[in-house]
Amino acid sequence: MNEGVRPFLQPVGAAELPGLGRTILLAARVLAIAIAIAGPVVYGLHAALSDWPLDRVLYTALVAEPLLWTALGLTYTEFGKRHPEWMLYLTASIASAYVELGGLQSPTGQNPYLLLGALAPVALAAFAPWRPVLSLVLGATDAAIYIAASWVLPEGSGMPAGVALAVSGVYALLGAAAAQTQRLIRADLQRARHAAAVARRGGQPAAPPKVEALSATSHEPPPAKATGAVAVPALATAAPAASAPAAPAPAAPAAPTLHGRVLLAENGTEERVLIERMLQRAGLHVELAENGREAHAKAMSATLSGTPFDVVFLDVEMPEMSGNEAASALRADGYDGPIVALIAQGRTIDREASLAAGHDDFATKPIDRAALLALLARFLEKPYQPKS
Repeated sequence: MNEGVRPFLQPVGAAELPGLGRTILLAARVLAIAIAIAGPVVYGLHAALSDWPLDRVLYTALVAEPLLWTALGLTYTEFGKRHPEWMLYLTASIASAYVELGGLQSPTGQNPYLLLGALAPVALAAFAPWRPVLSLVLGATDAAIYIAASWVLPEGSGMPAGVALAVSGVYALLGAAAAQTQRLIRADLQRARHAAAVARRGGQPAAPPKVEALSATSHEPPPAKATGAVAVPALATAAPAASAPAAPAPAAPAAPTLHGRVLLAENGTEERVLIERMLQRAGLHVELAENGREAHAKAMSATLSGTPFDVVFLDVEMPEMSGNEAASALRADGYDGPIVALIAQGRTIDREASLAAGHDDFATKPIDRAALLALLARFLEKPYQPKS
């Protein structure tokens, strides 16, 4: 297989496309509202300006409209938020049927919008690049609707079965190609942004005095300093070793006590380094986010891909989107995992605001290691019960 073609055929995982789930869900909602409003208007104009019987237009609307508004309502349910692609497929199937069966409203069975339904796989892939296989599934659904229409419409007014299959197949393949192309482009952009973020974090100069001060407050040893020199053991100048008691061996570091995946969004560089090190030393896998918007995208992406974070830490003071705004957005999108706010010491107002925004608890900076691990243990060692 050509090396240039191979990447195009490989699936792009949801973890590489943060925020895409919200885009697809938004597309389903926009499509449902647009067809629910445009359908009666367009078909009503045919009834008013041509020979389409008004009763047929009303009967069709009485069937299609409840289905479209039900599909829209499902996008706001917990199931709909967890399966945005299937919500878009359901809405697109209803919309395609509404458009492709428009000939039922015409006395001759002629439908000027017959081919618009076949364009759905391509149009949807352009604005909401779902998995390519769903473009193929929608194309098969369109073909089935076309064939069904040929049975109920007057002879000659519908599309022959062979033509319907060919047209639907072509547009389904074009939609799958468009969706995969869009997903590859988005994944490349996400990798580039991630690499840039890592480079920025790696290129920031350290601030040893502040890190050491925070380490002392949190009972964590400061990070090791690379000096480029080789340490040379000091020469003994005291009495012989036989006359002095041997120094006790240093205690072995404590073994990790916690297990899980944590998302950390902390605006302060030194605090972020320190908290990340605390969590890693406790045995946790830590993923970082630059701001609240990135934290929201990563948390939702991980949830939609079936590998949610065990705990999300959000600094309440972050650029682009604050921790409280990110927590509110996550709860609004149906995220039900534990979220912990990181707030400055003595800020009572921040504590109240963070809990009202959807955080389950808060940790006060500078972070105390024992208190932080005790807080984490509450979420990791027993089933989490979301706040009502």
